[in-house]
Amino acid sequence: MDLNRETAAFYFDGLIGKSTQLFQDFALYGGLSGTLTSKDNLGGYLGLGAEIGGVTSVTPEYAMSFSVGHQRYANAFDRSRTYATWEQRFTNDQTFDIRALLRYDNAFELSIALSHYF
Repeated sequence: MDLNRETAAFYFDGLIGKSTQLFQDFALYGGLSGTLTSKDNLGGYLGLGAEIGGVTSVTPEYAMSFSVGHQRYANAFDRSRTYATWEQRFTNDQTFDIRALLRYDNAFELSIALSHYF
């Protein structure tokens, strides 16, 4: 494997926090999020901030999760990022699933995924 310095990059993302079940099949969480990357227009950054989100099962086949977060860059404190996600799962099967994800992080992104597990 040849890693070219112009294209190689790393990315780490994590969260430490607390969750609570509000109702049956519905939980919320909040915590401190962190993102570390080696490439962007700042030459890489360490972002720290808060994130809140939730998970719910509407039916056994339909579940969704959402999150909203805001981070400040430790290496450029006047810069920040705000992001949001909304993911839906449309099946409840051990061998495959169908998911849709709407994400905002400076631009909107929509993805649809078909997965097969074996």
